[in-house]
This record gives sequence, structure tokens and C-alpha cells, in this order.
Amino acid sequence: MDKVFLDLGGNLGQSVRRFYSEVPDAYTWRIYSFEPIEFDSLVAGTKKYSNVVCIKAVVGIKEGKTTIYPTGKLQRQGSTTEFGKTTGGVLYDNGLEVDEIDFVKWFKSFVRPGDFVIVKINIEGGEYRLMPYLPKILPQVSGLYIKLHHYKFKDLQKSRMIKIYNQFKEQAKQFNTFIYCDAAEGRDSDKGRYKFGWMLKEIEAGNHSVLELAV
Repeated sequence: MDKVFLDLGGNLGQSVRRFYSEVPDAYTWRIYSFEPIEFDSLVAGTKKYSNVVCIKAVVGIKEGKTTIYPTGKLQRQGSTTEFGKTTGGVLYDNGLEVDEIDFVKWFKSFVRPGDFVIVKINIEGGEYRLMPYLPKILPQVSGLYIKLHHYKFKDLQKSRMIKIYNQFKEQAKQFNTFIYCDAAEGRDSDKGRYKFGWMLKEIEAGNHSVLELAV
């Protein structure tokens, strides 16, 4: 059995570094970090960790190319594949063609039965594309953190995203997976309960709840 950490939305490598700071045996895990825009910075930010594999791609539901919309030059996060985002100064007239991977297909190829798996998803609205497909992998996932972004989108898109999330939440309750859904608006949730050490303690204690923050 391997321990596997999947970092969906690697950005500059912050989550990998946090994982290393909070998980004493992090060097023994297989770690994969996905990032389509700040890939070079992700590689630079994680290069001292020999067990980290960086993958330049959007994590999605199909194989091929997709369009991602970056934010302004002074910002290094917040790029999205979704229309209607009202924060971050998204440049919808300056879309970039990038690779997209089918996450469920990739997961089934790289994660083996019996592996202990933690997944972090922070992909600026793209999480709602993934949610209908996540139940296909949840039987193999021990812990899942999802940063929700519906509050950053226009009303029609926001309503659609909330509906998808509520459907996912009901489905997720049938699995033995600790799931933490974070939609903390107007605060840095990284300073709150988004901590890998805390998640692992909850899993070790047998907590299989679907927890929510400011949803």
C-alpha cells in the first residue's frame, strides 16, 4: 500500500510545502501536483522534494485541449475554466489553450486498490465540473478537501454550481471518506481548518463526515 497525495490546483507549490510541514512522513508519499498556468513556478517551488511529480494540465472530465482564462499580470492565482467569475480580474478575452486530463481515468491508472489517498481540489470553479464524477473514485479516497468557489460567480452560474454541490454532498455521504468542503468567503481558509495534519487525525479517528465551512 502506498500513501498518495493528489494536489489539484498546485499553483506555486504552496499546498505541497504545507503538506510537508504538517505530515512528518511526507517524504514517503507519492505526490502529484497539477497546474496548467504557473507550472514553472510549481516546479521551482517543489524541486527540493524528490517524490513530487508536477503535471502541466487542467484536471477535468475529458482528454484533449481546453481553454483557461488567466487573471491580470500582477496576480498569480485565480485562473479559471469557467465563465462568469466576478473576482480576480479574469481576462476572458485572453483565453489560453492548455491540456486537459480526464481525472477519473488518470486516477484509475495511477492509484492502486488499497492505496491510502488524500485529494485536495482548489481549481477556481472547475470543481463543479468534477463533482458529478468524483463518486466513481471516492471508494478509494480516505480524505477529500474541496475549496468551493460559487460565491465568486454571477447569480445564474452560482445557482447552478450550488445545485451541483448539493447533489454531490448527498451522494458523498454513502462513502467512508472524510470530506471537507470550504466556501469561506472573504477570508483565507488556509489559516483555518485547511490543514493536512488535522485531516489525517480526523481520518485516523474514523471520521467519515461531510463537513462544511460557510457553505
